[in-house]
Amino acid sequence: MPYSTTIRRKELLKMNINRPPITYFIAEVFTVRENHTDSFLNLPRPQFSFAYIERGAARFTNSDGNSVDIRTGDIVFVPKGMRYLSLWTGSPETVFYSCHFDVLPFSDPFGGRRFHIQVLRGFERLGADFRCISENFSDRAAYLSHCAKFYNICTVLASHLESVALPPLDERIKKAAEYISARPSDKITVGFLADMCNLSVPHFHRLFRQSFGMTPIDYKNKKTVDLAMLMLLNNRDLSIEEVSSRLGFESSTYFRRIFKAYVGYTPTEYRRIAPHGM
Repeated sequence: MPYSTTIRRKELLKMNINRPPITYFIAEVFTVRENHTDSFLNLPRPQFSFAYIERGAARFTNSDGNSVDIRTGDIVFVPKGMRYLSLWTGSPETVFYSCHFDVLPFSDPFGGRRFHIQVLRGFERLGADFRCISENFSDRAAYLSHCAKFYNICTVLASHLESVALPPLDERIKKAAEYISARPSDKITVGFLADMCNLSVPHFHRLFRQSFGMTPIDYKNKKTVDLAMLMLLNNRDLSIEEVSSRLGFESSTYFRRIFKAYVGYTPTEYRRIAPHGM
């Protein structure tokens, strides 16, 4: 295994958690060499993520060019859907514990707030919880204890997250977003949406991204994948190929690739690990 990749990876909660809307989370321990980079610029982050820096340092830069620096004892929060690049600068290495999690499709655990990548300081006491979850989950008898620690992390940190101030939503952009949401499986082009809003394609694209923090295509793909998640769980008699066809994908191979890019799992893996029915 390359030195700069995961040392240990433990899939923690591949089962229903009776405290919605979280469906699962994954805890990992990473050791990365100085100047190692990870990129989510081409495809957005598929889950929310909290990471505790045991030792070392890093710089996270989003697609708009804004950066945050993190150091030993910090916790970094990366929202789902974020495009960014991370550069790990600790010498000779950085060690960090990471918890990735996701929520039920169409749920809104943050009350409509939108977030940016941010650093939380002064929470070194949570390092023990991150460490325990990531390193000791092989002891299945401690399952409830790990659940409690994870929810403790989320509860403590949630109230300290700074949300992004959203500008008033342009009615034209709202109309386009509602059109996409009503028919996510239709073949919709950015040009069609721009014409519908009486805007040029570049102007429409810029306004849409300012309003939703993602491109129109990302927004459509996310809505399609959200619908796919529901279909996979509520219609388990349907094959992956049938779900793909009903959602308008030209091939199940492309559907699998898009689904994994946005969810972090293949459709088959997601159907196996997620709770039955929503």
